[in-house]
Amino acid sequence: ISHYILTGSQDLTDDEQQRARILLDLALEVTPDDATLWRMRRDLARLEEDKAGQMKALKRYLALAPADEVSQFDYVRLLVDKEQTIEGRIAKMVRILEGPGADRLSKPLRSRLASYCAIGFREMGEVEQYRERLKQALQLDPTNREAAESMYLEVMGRHHDLFEKGAALMWVIRADPLGSKPRRELGQLLLDHAAYYHAANQFKASLVGGNRHIDEQFYHDLALSLAALGTSYHTREALAVLTRYE
Repeated sequence: ISHYILTGSQDLTDDEQQRARILLDLALEVTPDDATLWRMRRDLARLEEDKAGQMKALKRYLALAPADEVSQFDYVRLLVDKEQTIEGRIAKMVRILEGPGADRLSKPLRSRLASYCAIGFREMGEVEQYRERLKQALQLDPTNREAAESMYLEVMGRHHDLFEKGAALMWVIRADPLGSKPRRELGQLLLDHAAYYHAANQFKASLVGGNRHIDEQFYHDLALSLAALGTSYHTREALAVLTRYE
């Protein structure tokens, strides 16, 4: 059992799973308040694709370890997945998000639940609800990278408005401050609209996170944004950038 838990092995035979189940259940009879044993029991139930067993073990585990937000999310997902249709699943998730007990859930957890709703609404073709739930997810937790990237893709596919594009990119940057690609894209957007100082800052910031997208165009854009500032200092800096590339 310990080997399975530690390595994530999927190679337990049916006989090994049965023995593991018996041993775990015996151990839980002796020490029913051991959170680690309940987590292991949930993992075994997941391996056996036993959703009822997962829910039972998770419920007991969370009573002993209520701060485990990953397991909280897993429990809600199992609860919601009892519904047979996507409409039913999303309706139940919305009830959880907006119900009287929602405030007992942390903001990052509610953000993940809102992201789940957003994906469901998108699959159902409910575009406005999709956008609203993405917005809710980011308001609850600005570091929700999945929601931030979805928001950016949605805006880019819908509008060519500078402000909306910039705002969507800022959500992505807040969620992943060291990500180089969104900073470079924001720098390019600012450069295209003559905001040279801020463009240069974004290009430089993209280097901090280890810019994997450095190429001739990147150095050209950085040098252009610096040179356009018109000071002797920035001109020398632009020349240094070009010299470094060459």
